[in-house]
Amino acid sequence: QYPVVNSSESINISYNVDLTNYQDDLFHVAVNVNGLSEENDIFNFPATVPGTYSTLDFGRFVKFFKAFDKDGNNLNTERISTNQWQIENSEKLSKIIYDVEDTFDSEISENKVIPMAGTGINNDFIVLNTFAILGYFEGNQTNPIKLKLDYRSDWTSGTSLPIDNNGYYIAETYDQLADSPFLIGNLTTASTTVNDIKVGMYVYSPDT
Repeated sequence: QYPVVNSSESINISYNVDLTNYQDDLFHVAVNVNGLSEENDIFNFPATVPGTYSTLDFGRFVKFFKAFDKDGNNLNTERISTNQWQIENSEKLSKIIYDVEDTFDSEISENKVIPMAGTGINNDFIVLNTFAILGYFEGNQTNPIKLKLDYRSDWTSGTSLPIDNNGYYIAETYDQLADSPFLIGNLTTASTTVNDIKVGMYVYSPDT
């Protein structure tokens, strides 16, 4: 479960996920942030998620992690547990970059991630559970979040998150982000309305 805590509205957090180089089976993530304090010095990846009873430890799939201030200078980081990175001088933090492995093709065998909770990168489509690749700062799970995905121009993205005029998906909290998976690729789409609620359907099939 994700704990609910108080957070400052002055903290701005946006994620950018580069999916254009999908052949390497890695999600390339950048987190842009300003307004953190010393109390927000830990960046967390979920150990488990609602709806499952397994230890998932998504921090296991992180292959690279670096932090920078607004001038591009490195800030020291230390991995203090499987799912946590501590950032020195977090009040100066401007950007984090890290890479996350595709769980479907991972060689990690212990506590295998069940397919419906993982991520998959393929030539024609990508399955993305946001909690599997997007972490959160200690004490800031209730902050609004913006997310931009960079992928092939001929692909379609399916999700329940709204998107703004600048191409950012908007989540009111980290919990809402975690509850909003994506299917991206050469998709077949359809929509209908049920009790004044628009319902969208997105399917990948090599036969359509």
